[in-house]
Amino acid sequence: MKKFLTQLPPFVFLGRPLLTAPVLGLLLNLVLSFSAAAQFGEDISVSLASNAATAPAGSQAIFIFTCYNNGGFFNSTVNVTLNMTLVTNPLFLPKPNPVQVTPSGSYNPSTGLLTRTVSIPSGQSAFIKATFTMPNYAITANCQAVYISGYLGTENPGNNGSNTSIPLPVELVHFEAVAASSDALLSWTTASERNNDRFEIERAFDGHAFERLATTPGQGSSTRPSNYRFTDAGAARYGFPLVYYRLRQVDTDGTASFSPVRTVAFANSPETGPSLYPNPAADGQPLTVDLRALPPGSYQVQVLDLLGRPRGRYTLAGAEQHPLPISDLAPGRYLVRILGQQVNLALPLTRN
Repeated sequence: MKKFLTQLPPFVFLGRPLLTAPVLGLLLNLVLSFSAAAQFGEDISVSLASNAATAPAGSQAIFIFTCYNNGGFFNSTVNVTLNMTLVTNPLFLPKPNPVQVTPSGSYNPSTGLLTRTVSIPSGQSAFIKATFTMPNYAITANCQAVYISGYLGTENPGNNGSNTSIPLPVELVHFEAVAASSDALLSWTTASERNNDRFEIERAFDGHAFERLATTPGQGSSTRPSNYRFTDAGAARYGFPLVYYRLRQVDTDGTASFSPVRTVAFANSPETGPSLYPNPAADGQPLTVDLRALPPGSYQVQVLDLLGRPRGRYTLAGAEQHPLPISDLAPGRYLVRILGQQVNLALPLTRN
């Protein structure tokens, strides 16, 4: 924690009338610029929290670098850049990639540097958070908060990312997803929780486009183990050999983090739901969307690119097969989304 105070030494100009004016002008400029730079004693401090010291390879590692504006002489807003550099041990090993940066900021995988520029009002704080899959070697962090306008100096907690004692909001010790007939059973356990508002259960059929299924309240703050369960009833009916699940944990202040992804495999799942064939589809080949596994009724079928932009919309009947025109689609990957009659699913499509 530092305070930056401005104090100018006295100057007396005697016997040099030709030099007094320019020297006095120079000193006035220095006074104005230095006063603007120092702002008379603004005060910040920093902290770094991480689970990297105990996170096994393949699990989720988290670093949270926080900067506090403790006030100061004027209790004014400070403008700082938060820099957090992920460091590998040994140093020649690659930096983690990809890294999720929240709530905002950038990440350079070649240098391991995360950066966020932010204004912090007096008495408040701001943070930058790095979330990534832990490799099979040690990761620590060098952090520094740098004044970017109106101030002098930096705050640096040092390289203490691997041995900090500051607890993370939620310590997830177990997360499992298994098939039970046509259902998916999810269970997870926390060793402790701090300001945990809720868990959001998310599902994807392609491992990327996750959607929220349900929300389970957290324990708030607790030092005892807590067990949770959720059933995705009839998950096999969508016809995917693998279904992907993850947890989105949300703090009371809105900060969120994600669990590792778990998959559930269903036996004979291609016969239990809608399907596309042939897939991949070559140029000139007719594409069929098979809705025979769905109840009779009207369904909206959308063809979307991977940015979510519509490339075709159709109204089709359930319990039947239908040709789907794809001659206007450029080669690439798409999603065919089927909506209606309490059905909401997406089938991956590759156009050769």
